[in-house]
Amino acid sequence: MTTTVGNHDHLALFEELVENAQDGLFVLNADWQVEYLNRTYAQLLGFDREELLGTHVAQQLSPGEMQRAQAATERLIDGETESAVIDITLQRGDGTDVEASVHFWPRYTDDGRYAGLMGAVHDITDRKARERELERYETIVQAVGDPVCTIDAEGRFVYVNDAFEERTGYELSTLRGEPISLVIGADAAATGEALITELLADPDSTTATFELQLPDRDGATTPTECQIALLPQEDGQYQGAVVVMRDISRLKRREQRLSKFAGVVSHDLRNPLDVALGRAEVLPDVADLDPETEHHVGEIYESLKRMEQLIEDVLAIARHGEMAVDLAPVSLEEVAAEAWASVETGDAELRIASTATVRAHRSRLLRLFENLFRNAIEHGGPDVLVEVGTIDDGSDAGFYVADDGSGIPGDQRDVIFDDGFSTTADGTGLGLSIVSEIVRAHDWSIDIADGIDGGARFEFTGVAAADQDSE
Repeated sequence: MTTTVGNHDHLALFEELVENAQDGLFVLNADWQVEYLNRTYAQLLGFDREELLGTHVAQQLSPGEMQRAQAATERLIDGETESAVIDITLQRGDGTDVEASVHFWPRYTDDGRYAGLMGAVHDITDRKARERELERYETIVQAVGDPVCTIDAEGRFVYVNDAFEERTGYELSTLRGEPISLVIGADAAATGEALITELLADPDSTTATFELQLPDRDGATTPTECQIALLPQEDGQYQGAVVVMRDISRLKRREQRLSKFAGVVSHDLRNPLDVALGRAEVLPDVADLDPETEHHVGEIYESLKRMEQLIEDVLAIARHGEMAVDLAPVSLEEVAAEAWASVETGDAELRIASTATVRAHRSRLLRLFENLFRNAIEHGGPDVLVEVGTIDDGSDAGFYVADDGSGIPGDQRDVIFDDGFSTTADGTGLGLSIVSEIVRAHDWSIDIADGIDGGARFEFTGVAAADQDSE
């Protein structure tokens, strides 16, 4: 059976479509009064349609917006354009604002006189919010001194900051849409792509890092650490990633110095130490020693063995850096007491405020305590009070070493772990540097706070308890 739709039905259908259009529709007369608006527009502004009919459109605009609308209309009337699109802020009935994109056209009478406007209004409040958020992020990224870029799901450049342009010599206008391999090379790009695949497969992982040689504008290369973070997904789909590139030339030079230092220790110190150890070990067997002398020789031998262990640990740090360490249950109290006994403490006092058994590499933890105790005595004096205790705030467990010495000035807290930094003329600058290496090897975190009566406090967090899984 065939159904015939009459003209009246066509008109009713058209009116229904207009009323329920996704965008708000309106008609204004030449005096800017509302002659018509559809249901969508009225709902957007939070009014009943009857409340707006016949009103001046200025009542719908935020202050200052009417002039912008009039200026755009004048250009239409002058024939500069056939239609106009402006972003404008409308005011809802409850006083709140809605940001909208308005596309409008002029109306004319049969004899060509201007009769008003008709147009469509699209709510862009969410889009504007995203744009402002993006602008804030771009401002932050531009303030970052390191090169930063964003890539899309295909590994093509979307954005680079000024530092990236300065370092590489490539401008955003040149890079946009180009593959990241254009700058970092195919091998590095493949490494980054593999890491992104791993991040996508592991929802608990948020960032990944790898190293590359980043070419600069002069053709030279800089050792660079790239940190990758995924952009928020949309509808479960990967949208791209942010890549932050950090110059690690200083770190590489430090590694070279440590390697050189390891070579010096291995060849120039180990040989005479081995000789001294051998002589101290056999001396009681080849000489007739009285008990007191034999006791002193025994202490010399133990000190030499301790030196040997120190050298082994320093070499391990110098050669292996942040490689994973074998962890085992260790008592903080026992290791702290042993470390205290091996350090020249004078009249200093060690106080154990609280203790725990943690998973750590015992020898390296011992070295950490020794270096911190020496540091406290060196800067706090021979009668300094040193306290060891545990940290457990429910989210980040660990331990601390505090003292009542002179403390650490704020301007030094960012550099005291640097290799070679020392505030004393005869200091090696290695003590706290080694502490930092031990922390990295355990994947802990270290912070500096105020200690006892203004002294220093070193806090170590991310430390696994002995009953925790070792993974």
